[in-house]
Amino acid sequence: MLSGVAVGQITEVQKLLPSDGATSDGFGHATAIDAGVVAIGAPFDLTGGVSSGSVYLFDAATGVELRKLSPADGAAGDEFGCSVAISAGRVVVGARRDGDQGPGSGSAYLFDATTGALLAKLVAADGAAGDEFGFAVSIDGDTVAVGSKRDDDNGMDSGSLYLFSALSGVQLAKLLPSDGGLNHNFGESVDLDGGVVAVGAHGAGFLAGSAYLFDVSTGAELHKI
Repeated sequence: MLSGVAVGQITEVQKLLPSDGATSDGFGHATAIDAGVVAIGAPFDLTGGVSSGSVYLFDAATGVELRKLSPADGAAGDEFGCSVAISAGRVVVGARRDGDQGPGSGSAYLFDATTGALLAKLVAADGAAGDEFGFAVSIDGDTVAVGSKRDDDNGMDSGSLYLFSALSGVQLAKLLPSDGGLNHNFGESVDLDGGVVAVGAHGAGFLAGSAYLFDVSTGAELHKI
């Protein structure tokens, strides 16, 4: 039994497909759902050039496509939609290969899920070429977390995590693990909930991997898992 439903009784409710989908778009590369809205990334979509990327929003109850999001400054190779998160009517989308601070430095975009309006473009205060800021994103309440798995503060590709205000787009903090190191890829995955942020580092411990918990308000490292 799974949640009171017998195995074999679980049925597909909706199949979601983009209205303008095409070969190799990568639709479904990243997904998120909140309050009846589903966000789905297609990072290799061609809207702004080859692999510029896009995100589609759907009504979870009906499967109807609500809108397609793509940034006005999108360009070939940005991979907008490589990561996506949605909460309280706001959608955050990663574009890990955007080049505002050098090739592959990365960025993240914050949209109003209802109107599709761009609220803010997020970049790291100390971003640099190859950081892949935006590889992972999360949002909870008024806080946005963005992973930068190839940042080099603790050695090449050691990684870092940035916190931003979802209200102003202002960077609040940069988080680093106490034992970060070469090729740890800290920030490759991230999730926010209830004032705590969990950050994955699959390369830590000779690829054994680990995860870290931080207090969002103080930036203090709480646990290494």
